[in-house]
Amino acid sequence: MDGYQANYPTAVIDGFTIKRCGSGIYAYYYCVKIKNCRIEDCGNIGIRAWLCQNSSIASCTIAGDEAGNMNYGFLFDSSTVEVDNCNISKSSDCGINMGGSGEITITNSTLSGNGTSSNDYGIKNSQGKLTVNNCLISNSNEGIYIRGGTTEIKNSIFKS
Repeated sequence: MDGYQANYPTAVIDGFTIKRCGSGIYAYYYCVKIKNCRIEDCGNIGIRAWLCQNSSIASCTIAGDEAGNMNYGFLFDSSTVEVDNCNISKSSDCGINMGGSGEITITNSTLSGNGTSSNDYGIKNSQGKLTVNNCLISNSNEGIYIRGGTTEIKNSIFKS
């Protein structure tokens, strides 16, 4: 069960805390603005955006539980999303997984303790355009996995 399903044009989600659900926020097709939210201990995905254009996520904290039961902090499929000033931690598969042909820009964000299983990552880009600027990616099994698409990384720190 989703904590919140955004399927309304230009939805704004501001100041929510969402805990212990299947997906914290699931946005499908429409533009969504998510800010000042805290999503914790969701079993599958913190925020999922599918076919969303001109969307943004700002000043949010996405955190799995200590057992690593949350698979993805963010899962983006064929979406255009700007992520700014977010903290994504403790997801077992990927902190941010970008699938499909979207465009994701991540700035001023921290990804820590994501991709804790043996073949998983802090950030994974399968085929879209990914820009990472001024970010810290730490304590992940692998920092960034680039399977396809284009990736640009600027002024960012990777550490184990």
